[in-house]
Amino acid sequence: MFSLRFNILILSIISISFLFISTSPMYASKQNGIESDAHDLKKTKITHYFARKTITQVSHMASSSQEFPPALRTKNRKPLSSDLAKELPPAKKFKIKEVSSSAQYASSGIALSIIKKAPVITTVQSSQVNSYSNLEDLSLRRPPLQKIKVAKPEMKVSFLHGTDDHIQTYSDCIDEAKEQIIIASWNVNYMPQEIFSSLMKAKKRGVHISFVVNSVKRAATLDYFFNDDDEDTTFQLFETKSHAKFLFVDSKSLILGSFNALGEAFEETEDASFMLKGTINQLWPFYMSIYESYTSIGEELSSIFGGIAMISKARHPKERSLLQRFLEDGTKIFLLRTIKEHEDFFSLAPRHERNITIYSPFSAKDNTLKRLQTLEKILPTEAKVNLKVLKQFEGRLISLLSSVPNLKNHTCIEVSNSHQKIVIVGDQTICVGSLNWLSAAQDAKDPYSNVELSIVLQGPKAEEFIKSYYHH
Repeated sequence: MFSLRFNILILSIISISFLFISTSPMYASKQNGIESDAHDLKKTKITHYFARKTITQVSHMASSSQEFPPALRTKNRKPLSSDLAKELPPAKKFKIKEVSSSAQYASSGIALSIIKKAPVITTVQSSQVNSYSNLEDLSLRRPPLQKIKVAKPEMKVSFLHGTDDHIQTYSDCIDEAKEQIIIASWNVNYMPQEIFSSLMKAKKRGVHISFVVNSVKRAATLDYFFNDDDEDTTFQLFETKSHAKFLFVDSKSLILGSFNALGEAFEETEDASFMLKGTINQLWPFYMSIYESYTSIGEELSSIFGGIAMISKARHPKERSLLQRFLEDGTKIFLLRTIKEHEDFFSLAPRHERNITIYSPFSAKDNTLKRLQTLEKILPTEAKVNLKVLKQFEGRLISLLSSVPNLKNHTCIEVSNSHQKIVIVGDQTICVGSLNWLSAAQDAKDPYSNVELSIVLQGPKAEEFIKSYYHH
């Protein structure tokens, strides 16, 4: 029985094998003596169909602006938000190469590898193309960017006139100080109470305070500024060959003129100063120019003006040229910081003007005579000259003027209870500073020469101040 069943199984297997061989296309073609590629062609058509379908999907995905279905996303990938999409780089264009012949995919199993790998590659690349394409569409609809000019704040120029105006403005600037206060004055004596109180408050805030003076007349005043700690660096005092009068706060505010903030005058006299307020960039050239006015005569004040000023000077060791700035209304600002710059201004500015007024409280024999002789040479004969001095110097000035007859005929001497050091030329030029024009040394080599600083205004702003305060 078992033998019969086994024989039947063997016969069945043989019959099925023969039937499969006989129905094979390759067997049939061999029977006819012709080798046919019918089977390969059928296989190629199927492969080409899947290849075309894959390429169609890739093209559709690359051009579609819609988001991919979840099945094509990578794991845990979320749609890109609009905010994140803005940060993506520009879109890349992908070119899909068309299949020209089914034979390209019909050998070596290449078609199968492309069909299997294409969806994976397409998923990554297509998602990028989709996202970048959206950005490209947005960029096409967005109007071109316009350049917006941000107006820079202009440096402000003010004019201070009289003792009260100076005391109040000095106190206000000191109260605003956060880091540094530099005060230059002729000497240290009894200072105005308002300024003293503001300095004490600034010291408590930790503001670094420096005094630059020619001499100390009252040492007890300094006791309030020095601490018992030997390592205290919040206050410094320098005695130099300085006649300048200024206040510099945080390199943003500068008051420069004739006012001695650290010592009261024996009698009430009028003073005049210019105040400049602006950014550090705007005031830094003034800061460096003032610093170099001291270094030029061998006075080293780097510990006051700071390491940055010292480094800047080391990088640019050449002497600075005349500092000049412009305001929007056309007003010119000059800083005179050397004897030569002061003398150049005095010899050039009045040459073609018909009116010149000089406020100089003091008179010295030789220097005053030299100044009068210079005026005689440079001024036209029709020019009117006004000289204003303190009462005690009137007689000397009259006597000296008599020795310059060509100038005497068109010069008026007036007594003025004023400590101002001012030169007014015409209607649009005014110089305010520390130099006593009729008595100070006119040569840098003179042993009595000191550091002198003045600001010249020329233009509409100068005309405004002249009309407001001097009625010219």
